[in-house]
Amino acid sequence: MNSLDGTNSSAPEAADATSAVMPPHQIAVFCAATGIIVANLYYAQPLAGMMAADVGLPSSAAGLIVTLTQIGFGLGLVFLVPLVDLVRARLLLPMVVIGAGLALAAMALAQAAWQILLGALLIGLCSTATQMLVPIAARLSPPTLRGRVVGRVMAGLLSGILASRPIAGIIADSLGWRAVFVVAGIMMALLAGTLLSALPKRRVVTDSTSYRELIGSMGRLFRSNRVVRTRAYLHAPLFAAFTLFWTAVPLHLGNDLALTPTQIGWFTLASAAGALAAPIVGRLADAGWSGPATLAAMGMVATAFGLAAVGRGSIPLLLLAATLLDFGVQSNLVLGQRAIFVASGEASGRANAVFMSLFFVGGAVGSAMSGGLMTLGGWGAVAAAGLGAAVFATVMAIMDTRPRARP
Repeated sequence: MNSLDGTNSSAPEAADATSAVMPPHQIAVFCAATGIIVANLYYAQPLAGMMAADVGLPSSAAGLIVTLTQIGFGLGLVFLVPLVDLVRARLLLPMVVIGAGLALAAMALAQAAWQILLGALLIGLCSTATQMLVPIAARLSPPTLRGRVVGRVMAGLLSGILASRPIAGIIADSLGWRAVFVVAGIMMALLAGTLLSALPKRRVVTDSTSYRELIGSMGRLFRSNRVVRTRAYLHAPLFAAFTLFWTAVPLHLGNDLALTPTQIGWFTLASAAGALAAPIVGRLADAGWSGPATLAAMGMVATAFGLAAVGRGSIPLLLLAATLLDFGVQSNLVLGQRAIFVASGEASGRANAVFMSLFFVGGAVGSAMSGGLMTLGGWGAVAAAGLGAAVFATVMAIMDTRPRARP
């Protein structure tokens, strides 16, 4: 089996749901839905201080709002996303999206610190609907078009991440932070109705196991499916480098280069060209170029950190580094998800949950390292660590492509 593209897998392709091409309007709904839902994870990031002050949460603990959102997302990856392999999508997705809407409404109405923190956890938990939509889109696409469809859906997801913070800031400045969550909750209600009409009426899964057996099977899938393992191990260090960069760069831009928060926000948006990577690499993967495209993506990440080190005092070079980083990491994510969907067949929901959970750990490690690296060695230490992670992933990818002796 080629673990970079998932070909020659013994796993069956998804059932007859993949025999027809997804119509353009359905792809558009999936793209928009992933972006709208994933934005829920990021609204609180620029508002955490304001929210904490409003409910009496100490400023030193304001970061818990963001942390609990991420913890909730991690729990949802393990305990909710696998349900894609068991429950009809037309029932599951609207229910989870409605759950997200209720959590957002609870956040908007919160009057105590514990209510804010519980709301953050539930928002993260239900926002894993984004990672249910991706394997469903893959199942509804023929194998020859799977990469480009996954790429388009992931482009919608990245656009939602990029747009969420400035949207939250604009609404909060005009109407207060609670209005952000009111608007987001209304969006979830509208989206649930849209998904109910856009998702297929036919069943796209055939797994008849119980929920307990479904969760238990994830460990077996990890041990038996080399594509899932390899792709998770390859993406984890890249995602660690990604979160390391984006956690540390606001500190570097603000403290070392004296940019204002508004200018830092524009810097983030200006690097959004990385969202263009998803549909491009999806087409390359469908054409059989997963291996070279993977190495190219990793090369972009390594180059990005090289530029970040050399151009530490140059906004244009740092912006170029950020764009290359986003392009490379997004490319590798799309290539990885396409490969695991090809290799896992009807277990694609569980495969995506395992894949996302493992590289999510890498992202958490990258974020946790950022503060210490900035304190100990400044921006140079951050760039060196990111470069090291990219080189490590590249070496693992090269080793994986080497011919293996048959047992």
